[in-house]
Amino acid sequence: YRGWKRPLGHYFFRAETFFNLASKANEYDKERGRPSYGNKGLHEQSHGESFLAYFQSFSNTYAPLERLQACYNEALSHPQVAGIVVGTRPDCIDEQKLDYFASLARDKYVSIEYGVESCYDSTLKRINRGHDFAAAERAINLTAERGIHCGAHFILGLPGESDKMLIEQTAKINALPLDTIKFHQLQLFRSTPLAREYDEHPERFRFWSIEEYLDLFVEILRRLRPNLVVERFAGEAPPRYHHT
Repeated sequence: YRGWKRPLGHYFFRAETFFNLASKANEYDKERGRPSYGNKGLHEQSHGESFLAYFQSFSNTYAPLERLQACYNEALSHPQVAGIVVGTRPDCIDEQKLDYFASLARDKYVSIEYGVESCYDSTLKRINRGHDFAAAERAINLTAERGIHCGAHFILGLPGESDKMLIEQTAKINALPLDTIKFHQLQLFRSTPLAREYDEHPERFRFWSIEEYLDLFVEILRRLRPNLVVERFAGEAPPRYHHT
């Protein structure tokens, strides 16, 4: 159903949820010898089932081109995969790999998401990120020049960054040829250098209340250019990873 008003007598599934339900229903249908929902199986009744293969964790361009080609070509060979989304670091890409992604993008949807995390070199150095903001600018520009959909990820609340700095960095973000952007607040994970630093110097860290975070993000959102799609503004890792 399209629009904001949903019929009360119906329900809505995410695409992957529906696909799994339909596959399980088909198994039951074979056992019973007839469809459970009408005269056709749920897959046949679906208006269309297509998926994006999301390579999210780690740096998914940190391998020889031949290895990457094998992985991504295999994913795209599935008839229901309409494209790929590739998460990586700006210092783990080169022009040869981007040319390969550009060739895929002629027929499939391709998006590359870069973990930028901050526009401030002092912050990137402090958290031992391993690259500067210029590396992110270069990677994003090279990607956009090839017509590849490009996204970036930022962390809000890294040590040393004030609310004023987070609001002001939107000017640099707006100057990047990005299509999409994701944010989430700083989270401390167990057994990490950042968690140990927090234990020793908690005064270096600031964690917002929900109300404070929303107020800050509204100010960021107001300053982002209107054609930049915000795909996420907060996140939470499973509690088993939390430091506190």
